[in-house]
Amino acid sequence: MDKDMNLKLFSLISSDDIPATKLQIKISGSLNAFTDDDVSFKRFSSLKEMFPSLGKALADSELIVIAVDPKIYVRTKTLLTKALSLDIEENPTVKKALGRAAEIPESQKLLQSQMPKGAVPFLTRDGVNSGFVISKGHQQIMYLPLDDVRLDTVLRNGVIPYLTSGETIAVREEAYAPKNATVKPSVPQKRQEAPAPEKAAQTPPALPESVGEVTSKTVNILRESGSRVAVNGNQNSEYVKSFGSVSPDFFEFFTFTPHVEDKGDFNVTDYTAQMAKSAKELASADFGACISDICNTDGCSYICIAVAGESSAIVRKLYREPDEKDESFIRDAAEELIELIGEKASGESSVGIEISGEAAAEPKAEKTPGKGKKVLVSILVIILALAVAAGTFFLVKYQRDKKAAEALANTAPETTSEETTVPPEISKDTVPLSVFMRNEAVNGIDKDDLARAAEDTANAASQGDNAANANVVPEYIVLNGVKTEAKKALAKIVAADVDDSYNSEAIKADAVAVYTYLKYRNTNFNVSGLNAAETVSDNILNAVSEVFGEYVVYNGQPAFTPTFKLSAGKTTSADVVFGNSFPYLKTVDSASDKNADGYKTEITLTSGELKELANKFDSSINLSGSAKDWVKVTKHDGAISTGVGYVETVNVGGKEISGYKFACELLENKIPSYCFAVSYTSSGDTFKITSYGNGFGVGMSLSGANKMAADGSTYAQILAKYYPGTNLS
Repeated sequence: MDKDMNLKLFSLISSDDIPATKLQIKISGSLNAFTDDDVSFKRFSSLKEMFPSLGKALADSELIVIAVDPKIYVRTKTLLTKALSLDIEENPTVKKALGRAAEIPESQKLLQSQMPKGAVPFLTRDGVNSGFVISKGHQQIMYLPLDDVRLDTVLRNGVIPYLTSGETIAVREEAYAPKNATVKPSVPQKRQEAPAPEKAAQTPPALPESVGEVTSKTVNILRESGSRVAVNGNQNSEYVKSFGSVSPDFFEFFTFTPHVEDKGDFNVTDYTAQMAKSAKELASADFGACISDICNTDGCSYICIAVAGESSAIVRKLYREPDEKDESFIRDAAEELIELIGEKASGESSVGIEISGEAAAEPKAEKTPGKGKKVLVSILVIILALAVAAGTFFLVKYQRDKKAAEALANTAPETTSEETTVPPEISKDTVPLSVFMRNEAVNGIDKDDLARAAEDTANAASQGDNAANANVVPEYIVLNGVKTEAKKALAKIVAADVDDSYNSEAIKADAVAVYTYLKYRNTNFNVSGLNAAETVSDNILNAVSEVFGEYVVYNGQPAFTPTFKLSAGKTTSADVVFGNSFPYLKTVDSASDKNADGYKTEITLTSGELKELANKFDSSINLSGSAKDWVKVTKHDGAISTGVGYVETVNVGGKEISGYKFACELLENKIPSYCFAVSYTSSGDTFKITSYGNGFGVGMSLSGANKMAADGSTYAQILAKYYPGTNLS
């Protein structure tokens, strides 16, 4: 993909706001590696709403990405294909994958398998909600699912390899085979219009017993640590891939990325490290690995192996023994690589010079070669070209200039003040302000909030000519490191929480709540880590302008004014979710939310899936005995009924955790609300978790606010309802 390519991103989302936002960020983060410009999604709630912007993009964009809510994925695919006057047909590759999805009706399989004629499919493991890319001339359209179960596969095996080399990686059938089944390695799936010739791979020799022992040990380490490894898919990687035959679970933790032969100015050790890092980023894995070709220098034959982590890679240079055949040499180097991966994943101190930032640790003792292992000639640690701050997606391209890479690696992060126009390195996991507020409150940052807010506001420091206090309205807000005109910055934050379909009075209510929260935090109107909208409609900007400077007060001080998407029919009190109380954050009725899209969400987990999630969350949790006793809600507010409400505590395997930790951390945000109920069915050995609403349920429901506005309530009346006992200032 040309980095100068004009790229546009659109999303079509029917409901689940928080999960969809995270998936959009994941897609845009992946694509940012292929463009010099930061890209972000323009979001729509209907295809009709999206078409004008799509039509404009078709006139001047080379790559258009359309990401769609799984609830409307198939229907939208059909309508979009017709609207673009594309012929549609059943894709045989997708059809074959869908054959493994026994629970899908045949009529649905037909719809799922249909794609534009000539499209390159981005397969999911069961074929359901597979994506695709279609090319016309120099223009390409990608269609992707906002499916939290399947998106990683689409990106890892489809989008990223396609943009890198024009190939996708076929999804392995063994993912659905019994544990004792023979594992079939992944094979590249070529572009239909321009198939590239494949290199003939060497046939790996028979594997000795030591390979099985080393491989099984490393696989167990990866399972315990919850880590995945991506191996650069050069010719010698076939030897690594062949180790899957001695470990049935091998391909659950190992994936193989496409290889691009372009060494540039790199020496072999540097190049191997860069290949390992590239594999890691291409597959969004925890570690990357690479085994080089056999190299000959000054009459010596050697192979380099590398394992890359987040900030460095360990490179080992392995020497060929006298009269040793190529096959044996490569196999033993591959075995050494597997062992090194296990060391890195377990956190074991590996031999070499560990370099982090500018300082280097003392070299460790030379490793003693074991039976069947190569003599270790040298062990190097290569600093990789990484973004300095956490969360920045940075792909080490093979063609990247080495000097520029080293300069970046050795550059310290800049300190950003409110006067700077250079954005700081902000996590790619930026979120709407409603989620940002939830995270702050739940994680205990806002304990003793009222007293602290009162003191801080009274003693607020100034921002240039603007005082961040109760009496002065700021001229600027520093939003994600960029000094921005205050009204515009506020409108961008609001537009990330609500869309243009909201009633203007509801938008005003949200604008006041957001502004109040910024004053409450006393950050001198300097806030980072938010998913601010790139563009703002006139409707939202006008609504924000009308109420700009107004804020909610309690006892004369800015209140803590959280907002969220959708309640369970009632809001809940702050102490249930946050663990600390606010006089104005109590349960209030929001019955209209029960009729909103996305009100009820159900997920089903097998006992094995739940056990895996629980162990990943906390390895001390013991899920044994009868599964029906594994999960019990121990305290809730009864928002739905005497049996169901916003969960304060839940017992998992004898360990009590908060409802927040259960929903967000243990279940990894698979449910969008903390109002949930858990049931177990022994016949299917499954847990059904039903949640109500969307968000943490404290403060103002944006859906409820919009319904009140539609029924004639003003923004002031809306705020008074959801923050009882407060006033506007």
